[in-house]
Amino acid sequence: MFGLIKIKKSNYVRILLGLVVLTSLLLFTACGSQGKETPSAKDNKENGAPKVSDKLIDLRVGVSPDAIDHVTVFAAADKGIFEKHGLNVKLKTYATGVELVNALQAGDVDVSVLGVPPFLSAASKGIPLVLISANHGKPETNAYNTDHAIIARQGSNITAANLETLYNKKIGVAFGTSSELYVKGVLDAAGKDSSKLNLINMTPQDAISALASGAIDALAFWEPIPSNALKKIPGSYLVIRGQSTFKNVGTILSTKSYVEKNGEAIKRFLVAAAESQQWIRGHKAEASEIASHWASGLDKEVALMAIDAISFDMRVSKNSIDALNYMMDLLDKQGKLKKFNLDNNLMLKYNQEVQKEYPQYFKDLPPIPQDKQL
Repeated sequence: MFGLIKIKKSNYVRILLGLVVLTSLLLFTACGSQGKETPSAKDNKENGAPKVSDKLIDLRVGVSPDAIDHVTVFAAADKGIFEKHGLNVKLKTYATGVELVNALQAGDVDVSVLGVPPFLSAASKGIPLVLISANHGKPETNAYNTDHAIIARQGSNITAANLETLYNKKIGVAFGTSSELYVKGVLDAAGKDSSKLNLINMTPQDAISALASGAIDALAFWEPIPSNALKKIPGSYLVIRGQSTFKNVGTILSTKSYVEKNGEAIKRFLVAAAESQQWIRGHKAEASEIASHWASGLDKEVALMAIDAISFDMRVSKNSIDALNYMMDLLDKQGKLKKFNLDNNLMLKYNQEVQKEYPQYFKDLPPIPQDKQL
C-alpha cells in the first residue's frame, strides 16, 4: 500500500543526532523545573501577595463614587492590586449606603463598602449582613468623625459659635445614613436640642445643587461632599468639622452565607485593601487623582482635601466595636432601630489574619493599646 521511504545515510545520521539533542533538552528542562517556583509565583511572594493560581476569583464589590473613603477600592482597581492578589473584581456603583445594603441583600454584590447606620439598621431587621473589616477609622482611640462636616451658604447666618442658628434652617442630609447621625450629634455634643433641626432628605449630589440654588441653608455630609461644596459654591463656608458625639467607623460588609462559602475570596480582598490603604497613606496626591476619576464633578484639589480628613485604617479594635454599639444606642434612642446583639454580625477572622500575616501593610499606623486589641 505504501512504499518504503529511502533515506540517505547522511540524512539518517542527522536525524539520529537531532533526536538525541531533543531528548537531552527535554530531560534537562524537566529536571531543571523541579522544586522551583514559576516567576509569577515568586514575584507575588516578593511583592507581599499570597501565592495564587492562574485563575482569578470573581468578586462583585458595591461602592459609591461620591464617598471619598471608597478610594480604598478605586485605588486597588486602578493600581492592579486586586489582580496581584488573585481577584477579578467587578465594581458596581450606588448612590448611598442604603442602596448598597439593598444590593447586598438582593445578592447583586458580594462585598460592599459603606457607613455604619445602614448596616446597623439592616442588621436590626434580621438581614444577615456581617462586618468583615473596617474601611477607615481610628481603632487606637474611641472618637473619630473628622470626615464629616457642615457647610452653609452665604447669608445663612449659621455659626459654630451659636449652633442654635441651625434651628429653623433647611439642612440637607441623607436619611438613615451617617450624615443624619453626624449633624444631630453636633447639637448633642454642644448640649443643644437636635430635635429642633429641620432636616431635608436628599442624595449627596442633590444637596450640593440645593445649597447652590438656596433651596437649603446648609448640608451635613461625609467627604468629599463638604469639600466639593466649598469648592463649587461661591460664598459657602465651613461651619464645623467633626466635633460630634457621632463615633464613626467606615465598614466593609458581606453576607454571612457568602463569607462562610468564600473565605479565600474575602481574605484576598482584605489583603488587597490593606495594601491599597498603605499606598493611599503614602501617595495622597496620586490617590486624589484616582478618586477624581470616579466621583462625579470632583476635582483633584477637593479630593486631596477630603482624603486628608480620613484615617484610612482597616483594623478593628475594641474601640471600633464600642463605636458601633454607641451608634446603635443613638439610633435606638432616635427610634431608627431596636437594639440587638452585634456579636452575631461580626465575622472578623480574616481581618485579624491579614493583620498577623501581612504586618508590612500596617507598620506605618499607630499601635492599638494592648487592652483595646481584639
